[in-house]
Amino acid sequence: MSVSEVNNLEDFNTNNVKKKNKVKRRFFATGKWYKIALTLILWSVLQEILMASTDLIDNVFVNHLYEHQVEGFQDLIDYIKGTGWTQNMTTEKLNSVGLQSLAGYALDGINYTPGQIGVNAVSASNQLYIIMFAMVSGFCYGSGIFSAQYFGAGEYQKLKHITCLKMYLTLFITLIFAIIGIGGITKYFIGFTTHPDYQKDALPPKTKLNETSSSQEIKEVFEYIQNKVAILATKQGDKYYKIVSLSYPLLVINQVATTALRETRRPFYSFFMSSISLVANALCNVFLTAPTFIPNFTGYGVVGAALGTVSSRILQSIFILVLLGIKKFEFIPSIKHFKIPKYILRISLIKSLPILLNETLFALAQVVQVKLRAQYSADSLSANAMYETMLMAFFSPMYHGLNAGISTLVGNELGAQNFKKAKYNAKHLMRLSFMIACGFLVIFAGLSWVIPKLIFPNTTPEGIKIGEWMVFIYSMTYPVILMNTCVYSILRAGGNVVRAFLMDSAFNWVFQIPVLFILIHYNLFNNPNGFINLNIIYIHLIVCMFEVFKLVPSMIFYFRGKWLTSIIDETKFKHKNVPKDLINKESINIENKELNNNKKIEK
Repeated sequence: MSVSEVNNLEDFNTNNVKKKNKVKRRFFATGKWYKIALTLILWSVLQEILMASTDLIDNVFVNHLYEHQVEGFQDLIDYIKGTGWTQNMTTEKLNSVGLQSLAGYALDGINYTPGQIGVNAVSASNQLYIIMFAMVSGFCYGSGIFSAQYFGAGEYQKLKHITCLKMYLTLFITLIFAIIGIGGITKYFIGFTTHPDYQKDALPPKTKLNETSSSQEIKEVFEYIQNKVAILATKQGDKYYKIVSLSYPLLVINQVATTALRETRRPFYSFFMSSISLVANALCNVFLTAPTFIPNFTGYGVVGAALGTVSSRILQSIFILVLLGIKKFEFIPSIKHFKIPKYILRISLIKSLPILLNETLFALAQVVQVKLRAQYSADSLSANAMYETMLMAFFSPMYHGLNAGISTLVGNELGAQNFKKAKYNAKHLMRLSFMIACGFLVIFAGLSWVIPKLIFPNTTPEGIKIGEWMVFIYSMTYPVILMNTCVYSILRAGGNVVRAFLMDSAFNWVFQIPVLFILIHYNLFNNPNGFINLNIIYIHLIVCMFEVFKLVPSMIFYFRGKWLTSIIDETKFKHKNVPKDLINKESINIENKELNNNKKIEK
């Protein structure tokens, strides 16, 4: 797909179609438009799937840890056996003392595996990565508004300044999270999610459970086991984060290059970079985490998984540097571009910092939700790992792919002040996103009962059940969720960052988080003084239903059309230092014609 094809949208940009001397409004775009849009979107989706899989593949491999790789695991097993739970706590017994909510843990259902503790550990550690990556990507996407519009305007010198700005902020953010991995403070950040109680661990209940045990005795033993699992997961998560955080500064190269390639219509390179990282991480995990095919070697557990991730990011960075050394892309800065003009810095920060704030608050909201689910039970945290893996491997990439299409097909046109084309592209991207989301609903509504137990087999039955329902519920609401995120990206592409903030993270913190807190904190399952008796599955359903309510303000913001504006100052553009691989003579002629038309209109 050449740039001339993308720029020459008027050849197929028709809202109306003539049929039998009558003019009718076209609902679908032309085949050529879908070809261009899907090419941009699908390459970005594939790249995001690979990138997300690179970060989440550790969850899959640590699910197969050996017992000796989790320090203190044997003590947990010995304690469970000593309580008599697996012999006497039948479903009938739990029901008879009013503990129906613990029926999923009857008999052997209480037996945790080292793999489940490993999954909880990596999942808790990844919450820090999610916050950091949201901040990095949030700023890159925010400043990417200018990258897309400067690229569409042909202002490549200013595009290079934006690349430098991305590098400055990304380095600052990643260094902060790398420093967290130094010293003894990491466990406190991991513990925010796992919430271990070390005082409770010092006084284990010595009750021997039998058929006459009271509900209070059973509950005390259950809570101690849950707390012990949280402590073991915190220790493993601490080990994992201290190593994997060393690779975070490499995102200065990886993430900046990835977003710049998308914004300049080169998604294939991003896809190839992510595929290298995924393959490298998978191979390293096979040999370093818990191998079964190497005599007298069982791997390094979560430490091996962390080493695999670090190695893959180093390899990806090397490939990017080699690629940028060969290809002279127009966004690659020289030394002089690191001195950013004040007016570019000012207008960029005015628009990008609110998006950085929004993405940070949104990520914090997700982390708080994970913490609250973990507060419900250790199995809810395991279920969240399944849910999060499915979310980031399949659902979120679709959002990022659509965002790439919106940045290009909407952002570039806004930068060139082709507002009619931008509105046309936004409308059909909205319709396309809804159709794709409906396809996801059909596919993953069925796969939600298969994939969790397939990739996380060493998890308790209760954890798998919760995970399956969480994925199923999210799949059923995905069309609405994707429509909301599509509107958010359109508002952001037009620099309408305040309304984007209101319908995204502000909505989450005002409505979703308080409701989830009340439903968890005052739940009788984990709080004897609570007044709510609601299973975690129904709680997740209530939280997801808020996305339906969010659709109302998002549609209002979209149809008001305040996002149809160019946020860069210039109105006359000249293509200088155009890379040979990007624009040919034909596309330059087309753009010169558009420039002449704009001059006539101005006169």
